[in-house]
Parts: sequence; C-alpha cells; structure tokens
Amino acid sequence: MQMQINRKRLEESMAALGRIGETPAGGLSRLALTDEDRRGRDLLVEWMRAAGLTVAIDRMGNIFGERPGREGLPPVMMGSHADSVPTGGKYDGQLGVLCALEAIRTLNDNKTATRHPVVMAIFTNEEGARFQPAMIGSGVMAGQIALEDAYNARDRDGLRLGDELERIGYLGPELCIPRPIRAYLELHIEQGPILEEQHLSVGVVEGIVAISWSKLVLTGVQDHAGPTPMRMRKDALVAAADIVRGVREIPRKIGGDMVATVGRLDVAPNIPNAIPGKVTMSVDLRAPDEHHVTRAVGLLDRLVKDTARAEGVRYDTSTSRSSTLSSGRPRTRGPAIAVCSRERGTTPSTWRPSVPPA
Repeated sequence: MQMQINRKRLEESMAALGRIGETPAGGLSRLALTDEDRRGRDLLVEWMRAAGLTVAIDRMGNIFGERPGREGLPPVMMGSHADSVPTGGKYDGQLGVLCALEAIRTLNDNKTATRHPVVMAIFTNEEGARFQPAMIGSGVMAGQIALEDAYNARDRDGLRLGDELERIGYLGPELCIPRPIRAYLELHIEQGPILEEQHLSVGVVEGIVAISWSKLVLTGVQDHAGPTPMRMRKDALVAAADIVRGVREIPRKIGGDMVATVGRLDVAPNIPNAIPGKVTMSVDLRAPDEHHVTRAVGLLDRLVKDTARAEGVRYDTSTSRSSTLSSGRPRTRGPAIAVCSRERGTTPSTWRPSVPPA
C-alpha cells in the first residue's frame, strides 16, 4: 500500500515551529539551549505525545519519541536537530525533525503497524553555533565526546552547557549512550549550492566529511595608533589577517574537495585608535578524506608559527576533531536512491556523483 503524507499538515507544522525564533527577514535564530530553543522543544514534545509517542529525554537533552513495533526489534530512527545558527533558515534541521513526525503521523492515519519500532529523534546543539564543538548531543550518545566535557562547554558569555540544559528543563534522566537501531534516516535541506547548480531537486548523502575545528589566540602588544612607529608594532590583527589568507590557500595545496573557513574573529580592544593586542579566531577544516584533514591541520600549525614569528606575536592553539569521516550504509542508501529515483521518474543509474565538476 502506498501512503501519502499530509502536505498541508507538514507545512502548517513548519510554519508554527518556524515562528519560534523567527527573524525579521523570515529566517530563524534559535540557538541551542536558549529560551527560544526551550519553546521549540516544548512544542515538539507536545506534538510527539499527541501522536502517541513515548517521549524520553537523555542527560544531554536529546529527545526521543517512540512508536512501538509489532516485534521486539531495534528501532528505525528518524530525525535531526531543532537548534539553528544566528541567521539560519527555517528548513535547516527542523525539516528533518518535522518530516519524521509527519511520517509517523501518516502511519497513524493509515493505522499501519510496523515490525520495528519507529523513533523520532531531536539532537542537542547539532549546529555548534553557541557551544563548540558541533554535534555535541549526538557525539556524546555515540561515545565520541565525554559527558562532562560536553557539560563544561561554554558560550561566548561564559555560560556552561550543563547549566543551561538544566535551566531550560531538558537535563533528562536517561543515560546518553549508544542505542541499538536498525537504521537511521534524516531528511535535510542542502546547505550548499551543488544540487541547485546541477538542476537536481533531491540527492542521497553518501557520507559525512571529517571535520577539524581549531581555536587560535594571538597575543601582540596593544599600543596607541598614533605614536607607535610601524617598525615597532606587534599587531595581533595583522597576524590574524595573514593567517586568514593562508587558511584559504590550504585547500589549494591539498586538492580534492577540501574546504577551509575562518568564521569568527574576536579583536581586543576593538577600538579605532588602538593597535589590536589580542585576537581569538576559529579555523574550520573539512574534507571527505581524513588524511587530507590531518595534513591540513599540520599546514595550519606551520602557518601559525611562521606568521607569529614574522609579526612578533605569541600564539596558542587548540584543535578538536569534531567528527571523523562517516559513510552512509548501503542498506539504507540503496533504498533511498530507489525511492527518490521513482519520485523523479528516473533510474538510479542516472544519478550523478556528489562531487561537483572541477
């Protein structure tokens, strides 16, 4: 039997959840563990319970809603995240969460029993916009991040993740440990331009790239902008600017599909008439080849050392491997390609590879 979701219901759910943290431009600002995140979680839990799901919350605030199956088998899990970046879109994260809910609602509408339980999952701080690294909730559950390390992560205001989790009421009682699952499925809006560039409406993820996040602190000498000669300056911002330019060159040196980004600069004292004495900056390195990321981290270390020496500033670096390369499993990827191909009226053999042309 072929079932159809209720598109109008899905659109209404997207609109209702999207109003929580809505920006004037129509986007979304719902950072992890803020009051907006709490309100979004509350609404989702309300909908999950209304759909007959048994809701559980673990010690990282990850939320799971289970629809029972006929047999005592591992569940099929679907979901995503509900937090956003400060200027995010309304489809990022919450599309996967609400499509999972809509799939379950459709099963209910058709009174369809499944052999395996079906679980809807909402993971904490997947974006990493407020607390670093990204994917903390799922990282702890997968055993890749220690629970106490996650609790001790702090935002730009010094607020501790564990305290904020408790403050919004989502420090749950369940252990945050690996769960037995049959398969995991996630629908996600494409965050890049490749599908649009290739005039494709849907794609199937082949894997998740390896990611390394680094925090750099450059310390120079803060001086007045007027009387300090250029030859005597130890400008932390000049060093940071050279590093930004150098980071952009790292993917060109390594090749492949490596990408590198400097997305954050905190400058002190950050006033017009003072030479910057301190800069804190981030470096994000990603590639589908873990060896490329390892090599990139080495090139970054050399770049920072050489730049600091040239400008006469001190430096401190800390690097966290946010995630390692993860390949999609054929048993779920194959059926997904088949279903998407059927909907597009094509055959799986016509699907193009994910790597864009050079």
